[in-house]
Amino acid sequence: MANEYDFPPLGPIFGLPTRWTTDQLQFVQATPADVPVMQALFNSNAMLADVDPSFGDWPIEVYDELVAQQNEGKELTTPFGVRLIKLLDGAAIGYVHYRFNAPSDGVFNISMFVLGHAFQGKQYGRLALTALTEQVRKDVRIHSAYAEVYINNDSALSFWFRQGFDRIMRKRSREDHGQTFRSMILCRSLKE
Repeated sequence: MANEYDFPPLGPIFGLPTRWTTDQLQFVQATPADVPVMQALFNSNAMLADVDPSFGDWPIEVYDELVAQQNEGKELTTPFGVRLIKLLDGAAIGYVHYRFNAPSDGVFNISMFVLGHAFQGKQYGRLALTALTEQVRKDVRIHSAYAEVYINNDSALSFWFRQGFDRIMRKRSREDHGQTFRSMILCRSLKE
């Protein structure tokens, strides 16, 4: 289990606390016991597979590997982490996985931000992303946050733009099952 970090961190360690709470949400480092709920939250968005190839039918081993990859305290400069997003009553509503200093120094890369379909449209996504960026901002070395969004996923694109991810860093294109998917790497300054 990762250590609780003092903020701003001293030395090369980058990371987030293993647990923190806001007035409506709690964030907890994912454990192997959380894998089934992570898969269920992810699969609740399966209808998006036609516009976002991230949402496929992934075996449970993929989620096991994500949780196992957490290496805060082991890989000091580019740690990967997974935090479960829960309501105060303990109900899991989503999760986020991320890496510090990727693709470059000073960048917090949100590689996946999942909110269960039943919890969307209730402001939980905004609250969770706000709480996440407030934690990341405590590390003065991090200046930007990145997120990849698929262009045809209108609701996701709108969500990220509303959250201040309004600078396009790069465009990508990929083929998947004979279909072309286009995405953008969006950026938000954390030094506002």
